[in-house]
Amino acid sequence: MIFEIRAVTIARYSPILFGFGIIDAMPPIVTFSYSEHAMTMLAEREIERVWVERTVLQPDATEPDPKHPDRQRAFRTVPERDGRVLRVVYVRSDTAYRVITPFLDRGRRR
Repeated sequence: MIFEIRAVTIARYSPILFGFGIIDAMPPIVTFSYSEHAMTMLAEREIERVWVERTVLQPDATEPDPKHPDRQRAFRTVPERDGRVLRVVYVRSDTAYRVITPFLDRGRRR
């Protein structure tokens, strides 16, 4: 017997596999929320939300925030901004990321 498996994307970051109508694997759906400060900084600094989400999900490097143990810092080079490094400070729960602040980090090397 041959089974056909197709990948289907639900929301932006949740691939789910289906085989004959039976769900084989179902990872949690990932959502993003932004603090009021983060939204202001996105507009002022001309940072795209897709860059922030890409940085959180596929960082070049991460480190804990030294002043706030519940927060993480994610770093990623942004080709759309001449290769500058984007730093995103966020808090993670089981199914969501809460973005605290994003900024292009002048002190960080590529």
